[in-house]
Amino acid sequence: MFAWIGLTPSRNLRCVHWYVNYDFEANDGRTQIRFNPFVPELIDNLAKVVCKMVQFIGGEPLLLKTKLEEYIRLAKSKNMEVEVYSNLTLLDKNENLVNFFKEYGVYVATSFYSYDENTHDRITQKLGSFRKTLEAIKKLLSEGIDVRVGIFIIKNLNDQHIKETIRFLQKLGIKKTSIRVDNIREVGTEKTCEVENSCLPGKACFSYNGYVFPCIFFRNIILGKYPEDSFDKIMSNLKKFWLQKMFSDKNIRTAEKFMSRLEIQQDLAKIVRIQ
Repeated sequence: MFAWIGLTPSRNLRCVHWYVNYDFEANDGRTQIRFNPFVPELIDNLAKVVCKMVQFIGGEPLLLKTKLEEYIRLAKSKNMEVEVYSNLTLLDKNENLVNFFKEYGVYVATSFYSYDENTHDRITQKLGSFRKTLEAIKKLLSEGIDVRVGIFIIKNLNDQHIKETIRFLQKLGIKKTSIRVDNIREVGTEKTCEVENSCLPGKACFSYNGYVFPCIFFRNIILGKYPEDSFDKIMSNLKKFWLQKMFSDKNIRTAEKFMSRLEIQQDLAKIVRIQ
């Protein structure tokens, strides 16, 4: 299983395409940063259902440096792989995080909009963000930390820059397989998540405010709210969704095999804990 976990609604950039503008808040560091108080409980529960990897998202996760480190330690203690999705503009203020990421084997993902500085900063609406993200990428790569990069195509802004931006990132040392180009999606529509795309069985998004969605973009279907709904109930809802929504009738046998495998993994995990 793979899970996105939202840590905070706070963010330090105001990207023009932000997919959840309706419930995220800007934060320039001068106001109190809100955070998800149930992250440790979620990690514990996810470990019990054999979640293999978590991605910490925001808002901007680096606004929560101390808590981010705490969550990473906990997830790694549960044998989970960890990825942090960040715009990386705050890494220069948290340089110790680079060593921390390296020590704990944390993967890093970020968004990059153009090889052209002015275009990138126009999209983030923050002067200097291009240079900060670029320097952070260089620093992480120099320490041997894997960096994935998402390039989002925004019409009339960077849509003519994609090929050159890919070449720019590859010259930095980012693997071609670690660069993903994607169109801006309409959040919460049937067009958002295709069967062959992001909302595949075994994935779930736990938002900072407790709501649980099938994936990070498919937010018009709420499968529970933690902790108002028990984790067991949420998992039951997720499993039903994976079976009913993610497979057509002709593939229902594949779905049943997947669910059976998940149950077997849970049983094995129980045996290991008993021993």
